[in-house]
Amino acid sequence: MKAATLASAAFVFAFFFAMPSTRATDDDLVVNSQPVSLHSLEGHEYAQCLDGSPAAYFYRPAYNASYEDKWVIALQGGGECVEEQACLNRSSTDLGSSANYSAGSLNGTELMTQFQDARFSHNPDFFGWHHVLVPYCTGDLWLGEVREPDPSLQWGWARFSGAFVVDAVLTDLGAPPPPPPPSPPPPPPAAAPAPPPESRPRREDLSGGQSSARWRRRAQNHPSGSTGSAGRARVSQPGAKFRPAGSAKAGGLSGLGLGSASEVVWTGASAGGIGSSAHVDEVAARLPQARVTGAPVAGFYWDNVTPYTGPGATEPLRLNVQALERYKALWATRPIPRACVEAYRTSQVFDARSSGEGG
Repeated sequence: MKAATLASAAFVFAFFFAMPSTRATDDDLVVNSQPVSLHSLEGHEYAQCLDGSPAAYFYRPAYNASYEDKWVIALQGGGECVEEQACLNRSSTDLGSSANYSAGSLNGTELMTQFQDARFSHNPDFFGWHHVLVPYCTGDLWLGEVREPDPSLQWGWARFSGAFVVDAVLTDLGAPPPPPPPSPPPPPPAAAPAPPPESRPRREDLSGGQSSARWRRRAQNHPSGSTGSAGRARVSQPGAKFRPAGSAKAGGLSGLGLGSASEVVWTGASAGGIGSSAHVDEVAARLPQARVTGAPVAGFYWDNVTPYTGPGATEPLRLNVQALERYKALWATRPIPRACVEAYRTSQVFDARSSGEGG
């Protein structure tokens, strides 16, 4: 009987200690709890949302000094728009306007996921790096370079300026300016002019002595009446805790900034994945001292051959050569780097984006 009692006690003891612990481990307790702040790009020309309001970004400082030169920068996703009504609807939401950012419409901490997860147990390699999340508000896959909306292309109001937003974020974080484009090759030496003929009939002037007139209509205000260079919506709202553009440097970067980075993970999801792929070479060129790693997530869905059709599915936007030719004009897309064009010269995808004029 005594032996049976001891055996039962041993079984209970072993069973109890074999059960998985529900207590937090030391790894679970390690969290980058640095505050996430919102920074406006209002001082950067053309870095605007679809409705003309200034773009912005969220920033979380590094966990400690050992991560001071390491950064994860992410471009948010959220589809795109190519028809005026769809873009107009979008411009009244966070995907087309920053007007409500500082009022709490976006939570930067919740948006920072994947490589920007602040928990060591979930993201041991990058949890302690500087984290930058750029909200998506341009509807152009981060490709557009619209300075003044054209009435015939952008309906006189839609500012597809995602590429300018990327430029402004890098500049605001302390990256050096982009290197100048390579000089074009010198022209071949001019041939010696031929001697004038003794008699040549004079060409008739068919222009009537008048040169063709060039004109451009002034961009109309956004249909809601809330934008325009003089009256655009401001991100900062009365009483809101909001840091102006450039304040990241005063907010804990110790004067180093992105320009002193040694490691940069450049990422984005969906539309942000497409945008991050398009700009990764530019980021690397602006940060020559750093190892820049492109990590797009779900950022390539060419021609939508197998679109999602499950619950909540929406009509997929066509992404093929013919569609991209149209979007290139609508969004005034930035040419992709010449080296990339040359590497994929036979690809229709890159021809549609660049028309062979990448620089």
